[in-house]
Amino acid sequence: SAYDLAVLSRAIIHGEPDVYHMYSQKSLTWNGITQQNRNGLLWDKTMNVDGLKTGHTSGAGFNLIASAVDGQRRLIAVVMGADSPKGREQQAAKLLHWGQQNFDTVQVLQKGQKVGTERIWYGDKEQIKLGTDQDFWLALPKAEVSRIKAKYVLDKKDLEAPIAANQRVGEISLYDGDKVGHYPLVTLESINKGGVFSRMSDYLHHEL
Repeated sequence: SAYDLAVLSRAIIHGEPDVYHMYSQKSLTWNGITQQNRNGLLWDKTMNVDGLKTGHTSGAGFNLIASAVDGQRRLIAVVMGADSPKGREQQAAKLLHWGQQNFDTVQVLQKGQKVGTERIWYGDKEQIKLGTDQDFWLALPKAEVSRIKAKYVLDKKDLEAPIAANQRVGEISLYDGDKVGHYPLVTLESINKGGVFSRMSDYLHHEL
């Protein structure tokens, strides 16, 4: 499907950066024979297209996976079953322009960003800061960016010391009505085991 091809293309772009640059080459000469790249969008200087793949069979028609860089974001367009090489390029260009005009790539979570605090038992502190240890970006329709809300849930009901920093303790979910993303919730600090009397006090409050 077009979706599967887009997922595969994203894996190539992010997983094989040392190889991906070859898809932007406009021609290749081997053994005295020069082959032109059939992705005509590479010659359009307004599009910033740098790949990815063309294809054609009599049954499937003319197909194109086009990827373009737009500022800090990358867009991937998949066209299948076009009637001609020019037709697949025109449809891919329309999809890329539509993505540029209607979507924003926004940083939804920042490394080290606190999203909440929770009670921690048997530690040398009573509260622990929770958040994320990575930067996360999400492509969203422009109209939905301001409506994004974050919630989190813990993997276990109670947190107990000692606990290390950057330890996963739950999941952060982002919503705009429906869930649009989920990310690991981690501790932003380490909490050591508390003293004997503080642990005894916690036991009385927590267990009894």
